[in-house]
Amino acid sequence: MFPVGLDADGTVTIRPGLMDVPKISWFRVFASGVDGEHAGYGMVGSPTPSCGGVNVGGDHPASFANAHFATETGVANLARERRPASAVHHVGNVMIDALVRFRPRTADRRPAAAFGIVGPYAVLTLHRPSNVDHAIALESLLRAVAKAARRLPIVFPVHPRTRDRLDATGLATLTRLPGLYATPPLGYLDMLALLDRAELVLTDSGGVQEETTYLGVPCLTLRDSTERPATVTDGTNRIVGTRPERVLAEIERVLDGDRPPSRRPPLWDGRAAERIADVLAAIGPS
Repeated sequence: MFPVGLDADGTVTIRPGLMDVPKISWFRVFASGVDGEHAGYGMVGSPTPSCGGVNVGGDHPASFANAHFATETGVANLARERRPASAVHHVGNVMIDALVRFRPRTADRRPAAAFGIVGPYAVLTLHRPSNVDHAIALESLLRAVAKAARRLPIVFPVHPRTRDRLDATGLATLTRLPGLYATPPLGYLDMLALLDRAELVLTDSGGVQEETTYLGVPCLTLRDSTERPATVTDGTNRIVGTRPERVLAEIERVLDGDRPPSRRPPLWDGRAAERIADVLAAIGPS
């Protein structure tokens, strides 16, 4: 069970996100009568397919929070959930805080050089069940990416889930096709350096969509929707689906110079945690 974090006087806890573990911990928080604050980052309460069908509704334990800290998308979603405007605070994205803090430490890291890559390259990440749990889907994506790798090398840090599926289906041989460089998962700093220096990123990861937007790197999302719509409207992300012909066409489009504009959503500046702290200080103890 995820532990409930309390202030020294036992009055406040903060729970980030809406995944299963934070949900469980919310039930513990409110069952104990402790006041709570919710850091939602932008996916909160949207009933639309673009946000993965998530709809926290009034019965979600986070609906009892005294304050909600959100990205621009989260502010709009919380308004649709009829949360009081006075309890909703647009603070930015705390994941970007971490990126801003640690990016300087990647200045001397060149993870692609381990494969002998000295020029432009792309990065591929895959881990979503819809892409990797079905052999036909996984094979079609890998074959499309391998075709693109004839034009520029593609580094593929393989998620443990994906590695299991590759080994179980006999598709691991596809990761050794020319131009495709599979590697075990990278640490945060090496992965950040790899993304930062990439010509293009292909991914089904929501976090990578956000990181590439901040870094100004073109991102093609191998899904039909995203729970990070700000990376499309205010970032460098394009949703391209998983059909091989579409994926290849979009890769060629970027490499031929039609790149998404380099831009960032409002308040993605590395100071979201500061804003949360300021709000908590203003709220004061319960």
